[in-house]
Amino acid sequence: MGEALIAALIGKKVFKASEIGLHEPDPVRLKSLRKKYPVLDFPSNAQLAAHASTILLAVKPQQMKEVLREIRPVVTKKHLLLSIAAGLDTNYYAQKLSRGIRLIRIMPNMASLIGEGAAGLYAGRQATPGDRTLALRIFSAAGQALFVEREELLDVVTAVSGSGPAFVYLFIDALIEAGGARGLARELGQQLVLQTLIGSVKMVAASKEPIPAMIQRVASKGGTTEAGLRVLEENHFREMIRKTIEAAADRARELRCMF
Repeated sequence: MGEALIAALIGKKVFKASEIGLHEPDPVRLKSLRKKYPVLDFPSNAQLAAHASTILLAVKPQQMKEVLREIRPVVTKKHLLLSIAAGLDTNYYAQKLSRGIRLIRIMPNMASLIGEGAAGLYAGRQATPGDRTLALRIFSAAGQALFVEREELLDVVTAVSGSGPAFVYLFIDALIEAGGARGLARELGQQLVLQTLIGSVKMVAASKEPIPAMIQRVASKGGTTEAGLRVLEENHFREMIRKTIEAAADRARELRCMF
């Protein structure tokens, strides 16, 4: 995700490569990154933090404690911290650093890798309007970025857009398999399914109609769509999706207690 953001920020000309620094402990990985992006590299997290005004914490939750221990001596109220680590709330950072830190938490998703991400953001109490603007500028480079006003809503964001791609992939695969079961070649089925989803998403984004009205426009009385929708309703499709999101959001809350 860190590399995806670097690529987006440079590609969209939000920042120059010379304005971006990183610390990568893996020398092979560092060499690869430096070959692609002529960014600054620092030998330690502490040196990077001391040099920067905005710090992106793009590490796994289980690595965060050690990273914060390293940068604690140099982090001040002049720094803005951006964290994409799932499950670590603002209290966690306040305890590890100080209660005066300016912090924004972000939950991006996998599509950020191709510049089509969906990111939910939450600003801690000390974050300024300028901090919010900068965070939006950074994460909008890799897709769409939106703030939520209550931190607990990031658990729902995690479930809907963070985990959401996997649920969509499953739906895509199920449609392809269903077509294959009735004789449609997988390659052809995949092309049709993907274009159907792309077109449907673009229509929803462009239309001012409510989604239920759009469904009814496709579902002619006594037609094929109505027959398929009836099966989904009989099998409680909406309830299944609701339970899926609830399970993912509940797990996000549980993970907060593990660190």
